[in-house]
Amino acid sequence: MMPKPWRKTETDDDHLLPDMLHSMGGSKSKISGEQCYEGAQTRQGSFWYVCRQGREVPISCVAPDGRTQFAIGQTFKTPNFLLQCSQPTPNGIQMAPVACITPAGQIVYPGNMFTPDQTFYFRCIQSENSLQTQLAGCVGPSQELVPDGGLLRRGQFLYKCQFTHNGIKLEAFACIFDNRQYYPDQDILTPAVWYRCETDGNGGIAIKLKGCIKQGQRQEVGKRFNDGVFAYICKLEDSRIYPQPVGCVERFYNGTMAEYDLGQKWLSEVTSFDYNRYVFECQKDGSWLRKNAVQCYYNTPEGAGYLRGGCMRKVGQRLVQCHGPTQQSPNVRMRIQEPYNDHSQLGGSLTAEGLAFC
Repeated sequence: MMPKPWRKTETDDDHLLPDMLHSMGGSKSKISGEQCYEGAQTRQGSFWYVCRQGREVPISCVAPDGRTQFAIGQTFKTPNFLLQCSQPTPNGIQMAPVACITPAGQIVYPGNMFTPDQTFYFRCIQSENSLQTQLAGCVGPSQELVPDGGLLRRGQFLYKCQFTHNGIKLEAFACIFDNRQYYPDQDILTPAVWYRCETDGNGGIAIKLKGCIKQGQRQEVGKRFNDGVFAYICKLEDSRIYPQPVGCVERFYNGTMAEYDLGQKWLSEVTSFDYNRYVFECQKDGSWLRKNAVQCYYNTPEGAGYLRGGCMRKVGQRLVQCHGPTQQSPNVRMRIQEPYNDHSQLGGSLTAEGLAFC
């Protein structure tokens, strides 16, 4: 950010310059060629004189407003400086700044500092018979002075106090996260969330949410990815970022993978040692997902087909059984009994297990 520099010198008031410092080298008996009359008061520029015993004696100064008089030894406040009317020599008079005035109206004497906005420090400096306010530095978190080039922390951010030809500015320098320093465009990685320290081009700096971290990999907001078991979308919601599970992943023996959305079903892969397979479904389990076997698929020389859980079927000399699901497990499991010739061989055991011909 570039705050407007607050600076004012007595030389900025051009109408004060001719009479800001004024002295007289001797007595004067006449003004503009006229006789000085005892007790008569006259004004010359920013000063008033009185005629005493034929000589003009200085008695007061005229404030920059052109109307207010203040006597020798007194002071007058302008918006930026405290002026004093003084008599440095018996016949001389001067009006000079003796202190700086803050925007709040406080008097600051030469050599002291003040801050009008708790952001920058200014110093009241005296040079010969003039005063000026100069930028001294930035205000630190404990009200300490931070000089040009110094660093100061505000909240989660580190700024550099930098003087420029236009004044002074706080330049974004770094972000602070978990007591570590990160420079602009540097990534901040936590076990689950990806942040980045970024500037906005106008002197501002922020820690921005960039995405999720899953198994050490960075994923941008809105991107779909998987970890070999489930599929996710990196979701940003109410300033909270998290990997939202949206599907299941089937890994095949050749190393490839396929993603299936919630509610989608697929047939498991054929293996070299087993032609019997399962139908899997990607199901919701609370706030998570599960890949559950929901149907049995048999493939025998006598025929192939699907069985839902709780069913059994005679296929040739085989009795194909699809058990489950149960309260203990949401998955079905297949069992083939052979040889099988007569239903009576079942007795009551399979019926007791909840199986029926279907």
